[in-house]
Amino acid sequence: MFYRLSSQGESIHCEKEAPCDAFDVNKYGEVSGELRYDGEFLVALSGKGAFALTLEGETIQHDGEIRFSGYTTHTDFGSRYAPEPGWQYSPEHRVFYRYSPEKKSVEKRSFPQVL
Repeated sequence: MFYRLSSQGESIHCEKEAPCDAFDVNKYGEVSGELRYDGEFLVALSGKGAFALTLEGETIQHDGEIRFSGYTTHTDFGSRYAPEPGWQYSPEHRVFYRYSPEKKSVEKRSFPQVL
């Protein structure tokens, strides 16, 4: 579920709700992943995959191979304690990207039909 928040004075209130199944919700109601707006679509990246969504939360396209697995930093690369490099989304370039330790380069992917 997405919320559009707006501030009125000191408080923030919910302006709009939209159902969405792109994120898993834990027992505390929390989600992990990324949600970006690229000027045309919402792009959700979660453990369920990558989703192109309308502003109403409807799935336009889904790619289950591009998954969010947490954030990495440049200091994580090469560390045995580093998480698997996760995908991230660049709204400016409309691509998903991640560092590949095996290839020692950055992999890029996109939604070919929509984005």
